Amino acid sequence: RGPCSLPTRLLPSAPRTCGWFGASASSHSQRSTVGLAMQSQEFVHALNPDDEYSPQVMEQVRLYLGILRPPAAGEGAAAMGEPGFEFVRELLEAGAPRIMATNLSRFAFEARREVSMLIVSLILFRDGDAQPGIEYLEADPSVLSAMVLGYESDDSNVALICGAMLRELLQQPSIAETMLHSPALLSLFDCLLSPSFDVSSDAFDTFKGLLTNTGNKPIVAEFFEESYDVFFGACHKVFGSDHFFSRLQLMKLLGELLFDRSNFHVMKRYISEAENLKLVMRLLKDPSNKIVCEALNVFKIFVANPDKAPAVSEILLKNQAKLLSFLKGIQPDDAGNQQFLQELSKVIEAISKMQ
Repeated sequence: RGPCSLPTRLLPSAPRTCGWFGASASSHSQRSTVGLAMQSQEFVHALNPDDEYSPQVMEQVRLYLGILRPPAAGEGAAAMGEPGFEFVRELLEAGAPRIMATNLSRFAFEARREVSMLIVSLILFRDGDAQPGIEYLEADPSVLSAMVLGYESDDSNVALICGAMLRELLQQPSIAETMLHSPALLSLFDCLLSPSFDVSSDAFDTFKGLLTNTGNKPIVAEFFEESYDVFFGACHKVFGSDHFFSRLQLMKLLGELLFDRSNFHVMKRYISEAENLKLVMRLLKDPSNKIVCEALNVFKIFVANPDKAPAVSEILLKNQAKLLSFLKGIQPDDAGNQQFLQELSKVIEAISKMQ
């Protein structure tokens, strides 16, 4: 098979009797798939214009969507095992999800949500136990890259729709695993540094969901161990930037990830490395008190570790007096935050007892 091909046994053939855009409106309600497989190649060919798509293209999008995602099935539903869905395989083999995601800006503003629903429905389509859309994506993850690239669109509407597609798809552990091992992940890091707040905040929501969705945690923990240097190197690049929002949110997320028992082994590795401690100590001196407070939440893990690496102990002892003086001056944003003050007191006590 080619990189996007799928086994023909997954979806049964349908009679092919009607032509391009030939299905009537009644086909939606009857959920007929007659002729759609024959139309799929022509549909994909029509997705390559240099300007906005014709109304006929959207007519076909709605026809496919009416079959795959009927109103009675509810939001997020995917078709289940009816005969005659060969057109799904045809669209997947032709790369329709990637092409539609890449060219989302060429669709009329009001049509883009429907197009995104079709993309997601094709990828999440199930035929009994078979999931040809996920097989397609695993064989050719470039559709994920196309969605991440949508964050770079000049049209914020395109960016936000691409983000919504990603978040819906990444709830599937198998898709999350593909994303973690694809170039799209590092591209998503770049989106965290977007000068547009709408884009950077939406990209961060996608990034956080990928790493913290309950069903993804075992996969994420394994990924951290396999790709530790790449992932945390990309995190540190964000920490070294001047992007306030993403630095703050990523430091908060780092604390959440390190405290999660699923990531125990990566936490032990992270707090054993002196360069990581130096980074966190630099962030303790950040002009933003919000970032300082989040950095303290990570710093306390280094301090509380009973089995500190020699290089980590050396840094803490060498800077002991300065750290004690500095930490005593830290105040939470909320003066009444007793939990923060208690934890700060414990950090100060632990450092003062180091010898």
